[in-house]
Amino acid sequence: MIADVDCTVSESAPLCRRYRVSGYPTLKYFLPGKKTSRAYSGGRDYAALKAFVEETLEPRCAVDAPEGCSPALLPLVYRYAAMGEAERAKLLADLEEELRVAEHDHSAVKHEVEFQKYKAEQDMYALRSSHKRRSKLLTAAMAAA
Repeated sequence: MIADVDCTVSESAPLCRRYRVSGYPTLKYFLPGKKTSRAYSGGRDYAALKAFVEETLEPRCAVDAPEGCSPALLPLVYRYAAMGEAERAKLLADLEEELRVAEHDHSAVKHEVEFQKYKAEQDMYALRSSHKRRSKLLTAAMAAA
């Protein structure tokens, strides 16, 4: 459920005090089964809010809670549950290594792009300087002629 409360009107004052809302906009959320609110401090755009809801508020998909799983994930959940502990640990280690390698590759590409950008900016600066000098010489030569 999403609710909007205007804390500038007197009728809302008790609710606003109860949940310590003192500024606008303030976003609060409740975890399932909890009566105390938590402050939301993430992004305010749709993508950030959607990701927060999916990661924090939606039921989790887990072996012991398959009701939180999408139909597409259920076979994977059951496959993982049927694996032995060593096989799951190996698969997890492989996934972590794959992510580590991808992050390393991403970082290398990012640094290369940054270097290429720096080099292109230096080349442009040198070209502009050279053209400026040549342009001055041509202008002076035209005036002298």
